[in-house]
Amino acid sequence: MRKLTEKQNDLLIFIERFIRKEGMAPTVYEISEHFRIKTSTAFSNLRALQKKGQISRSSKARSITVLRPMTSGATREVVSVPLFGEDSPRTITVAKSICEAPLRDGFAFRAKDDSMRECGIFSGDLLVAIPREPLAGDLVAVEQEGAMAVRSGFPDREGRIELHSFPAEGRARRSVIRKEEIRGVVVAMIRKF
Repeated sequence: MRKLTEKQNDLLIFIERFIRKEGMAPTVYEISEHFRIKTSTAFSNLRALQKKGQISRSSKARSITVLRPMTSGATREVVSVPLFGEDSPRTITVAKSICEAPLRDGFAFRAKDDSMRECGIFSGDLLVAIPREPLAGDLVAVEQEGAMAVRSGFPDREGRIELHSFPAEGRARRSVIRKEEIRGVVVAMIRKF
C-alpha cells in the first residue's frame, strides 16, 4: 500500500471525525468547504484514497466508508442491538463510535419506504434508535401497523408528537400521536452500497 500524502492524511482524519460526530459521511461539498478547495480537487483526493485502499465510495451522496481507521478516537468497540421487524430474532453489531448516545437499550430497523427522502433516508436504509424523549425536529421511530417507521417529530405541550413525512407525491404528511407511542429517537443510519 502506498503512503498517504499529508493532504490525503488530513482528509482521511476529517472524514473519520465527521462520521463520528454526525453519524454519516461528509459530502464532497462539505469536504471542499472545510478545506477551502475546489470540488474537483476533493474528488481527486477521494479517488486517491480509494486507490490506496483507505476508503470505499459510490456516486451517491454520503457514501464514503473508511476501511482502515487512523485516528485514535476511532475505536473498534461494538455493541449488539436487536433488529426490529425481521422474520427471525436477529441482532446487528454496531460500532459504539457511530453515535455519542449509549446504545445498550437501542435497536435497529430498516426504512420501509422513501417517505423521509427529504432527510436523506431511503427504503432499505438501516436506522439505529435509542429510547429517549424526542426534541423538536428529531427523527423518531414509530411502530405503525406492525412495522417501524421513521418520521420527523415535533412535541407539543399536551404530551403529543406531530409527525411529518415527505411521500413521493411531494406533499408533506402530518399526523399526531402521543409521546408514549414513540419507540425511540434515530441516532445513526447505516447504508450499504
